[in-house]
Amino acid sequence: MTEHARTCEQHFHRRGQPQQRVIGRYSAARDGQPDAGATVVFIGGVHGNEPAGIQAAERVLGTLEREQPTGFHGRVIALRGNLAAINHANR
Repeated sequence: MTEHARTCEQHFHRRGQPQQRVIGRYSAARDGQPDAGATVVFIGGVHGNEPAGIQAAERVLGTLEREQPTGFHGRVIALRGNLAAINHANR
């Protein structure tokens, strides 16, 4: 197994669990209206051996949760694309 494949496998099988479709969600209401604003959908892991998109989505969601930006109104939904490939760390 190559070093890249080992890294992918470690990332995708955290704690030995297969990955699920939803990475996470974030929403911020405007003027008390939870549906105000746009919805942005991130899809990472379209190629199962490329973890960068999933890692980026996790970082964006973490930053939004931590910083709670006042200028953001809407929803972010982050999804994993090709679950079969992700769970086997291959294309």
